[in-house]
Order: sequence, then C-alpha cells, then structure tokens
Amino acid sequence: MVTPHTHGYLGASTKIALIDGHVTTIGDIAASWTRGVRRYTYSHDDDGRSMVHLASFNSARRALFDTQRVLCVTLDDGSVVNCTPAQAFLTDSDTWEPASRLKPGQALRTVKDIHLWTWRSSPVDIPVSYDAHRRVAAVSERKDTLEVFEFALNKGGSIAHPSGIFLRS
Repeated sequence: MVTPHTHGYLGASTKIALIDGHVTTIGDIAASWTRGVRRYTYSHDDDGRSMVHLASFNSARRALFDTQRVLCVTLDDGSVVNCTPAQAFLTDSDTWEPASRLKPGQALRTVKDIHLWTWRSSPVDIPVSYDAHRRVAAVSERKDTLEVFEFALNKGGSIAHPSGIFLRS
C-alpha cells in the first residue's frame, strides 16, 4: 500500500532551468548534490509581486517510497513534466494546482525568455512580466515505474522549468 503524499515529487528526467543558462534534470541535481556540487535556479515570489529570486537547492533526493501513480503533464510547447499527482504547478490565476487537477487547455503562469536569464546578465531578484501563457496540452498516467525526487530551496518554494513555468517544492 502506498501512503498518500502531501507534496509532489518530480520524475528524474524533469528539466530544470539553471541560472547559468543551462538546463539539467532533477535527477542530475540530486546526483550532483551527493557529490557536493550545488546548483542554482530561479524561484517564483509568493508575495504577490512579479518577481523571481535566485535560489539554491538545499537538498534534492530520491523519494524513499514506491510510487504507484506518476503523471505525464505535457505542455503546449511539447515540454513534459513527469510527477506525482500532488506536484503543484503555478496557474495563470497565481494559485498552485496539483497535477491531478490540471486540465487540457488550462493556462499556467509563464515568464518570457527564461533561457535568457543568466547570473552574469541578471540580478539576484528579477522583476518579470508574465506575458506568456503556457498551456497544459495533456495529462496522462504513466504505466511504467519512475524514480521520483523531492527538493528544497533556500529561498522561495518553487523551481523554474525551461518552458517558463514554475513547479512547487
């Protein structure tokens, strides 16, 4: 029997936007963490301001349970986020919605040109415009078993996906 989880977990292949302009996976971040390598991303400001912050990963580790349900959330740009049903996505109405409640066509809060943000060209806190609107294309249940990971940040509670959306820790 699987215990219900109150927060989400990301599949190992889920991509994360780093502050140096590169993209990696949550699985790679967890592996790097065990080797003492620290990675940095941007985190959405939950204080109602249009701002993102530089955030470092305080931890990233493989979940210590067998999960029975992993969802595949496909976005309108073809990006895929594999996650547990409780993994929260930032919606266009500035609320956090678990993957299990996302619907095709639903708008997600999206920042433009996240790939252009780099530590050398951007300050630690960046005022942003949420002009872009990434949409959920499909949500389906995966039939295979995946390793899933949880993470914690030093500032904020979300990580930037390369598509410009934010995923909650």
